[in-house]
Amino acid sequence: MNSTDDNIFILPLSNFNVMPRRGKRKYTVEFDDYILTSLDGEISLINEIGQRVNWSYSDIGDRIAKIIAEDPFFYYKVIPLAKYYEIVTYSLIESVIRVGGFYGDLLDACFKKDEKDMREVYLPYAFNKVFERGNKIFDPISDDAIKALINRYDWDFIRIYEDLEGIFRVDKNKAYNKVIEEISGEKDKIELDLFMLYVLYEVNVDKAKEIIDDSLIAPNLSYESKYIIPRWGVYTFVCKVVD
Repeated sequence: MNSTDDNIFILPLSNFNVMPRRGKRKYTVEFDDYILTSLDGEISLINEIGQRVNWSYSDIGDRIAKIIAEDPFFYYKVIPLAKYYEIVTYSLIESVIRVGGFYGDLLDACFKKDEKDMREVYLPYAFNKVFERGNKIFDPISDDAIKALINRYDWDFIRIYEDLEGIFRVDKNKAYNKVIEEISGEKDKIELDLFMLYVLYEVNVDKAKEIIDDSLIAPNLSYESKYIIPRWGVYTFVCKVVD
C-alpha cells in the first residue's frame, strides 16, 4: 500500500478483481429427501445417495406446489423460479400467487416455459391471476419477457409493472408515457425520482425542462411545489437539463 500523504492511500490495481469471474452458477433447492439443481438451465433431481431421479418436470412442480401450500416460507427457497422454469405447472402458479410477492420472477419463469414449449399457456394464466388480484409487480423481469407482456397486454401490464428501467430498455416511448400518466394525476404533490427525469429527458427534452421548472428539490413532500425531486443525487442531472 502506497501513501501520498498521511491520509490518502493508493492501492495497486493488482489488489482488485477488475474483471467479473466467468463460470457456471448452480442453484439448488432441498425438499423431502431430494435436491433439485439448476445449472445453466439444466435441471436435475438428486436423491439422498446422490443418484439422479427420473421424475417428470410436472411431478416436481406439483410436489413443490404442495409443499409451498403447506409451508409458504418454502417458496422463498425456490427463488429465482426462473432458474427452474421447466417445473412450472398450474398448481405451482396457484401456490406462488397465494403466497404473493416476486410476481416478476413467476412471470419470467412462465415466459421461459412457454417459449421452450413453443406455446402460450402458463404466462397468460399467471398474468391473469396477478392482474385479477390488483397487485403491482416490483421485481425485475427479463427483457424478452417484458417485450412479450407488452405485446400481449400493453397498458394492463405497463400500469402494474413498477420497474421503469426495464420498460425503458424495451420501449422508451412506453416508459415515457408511463411517467406522463403517473405525473398527470390528481395528486397535490408528485414525487419524481431520478430515473423518471432521465426518461423524460431522453424522449422529450422540452417536457423535461417544463417539469423541472415547476419542481422543487427537497428532502420530503412537506414543501409547497407541484413536483418534488428528492435532493440526493440529482443536482448534476438537473444542471445538465436546464443549461
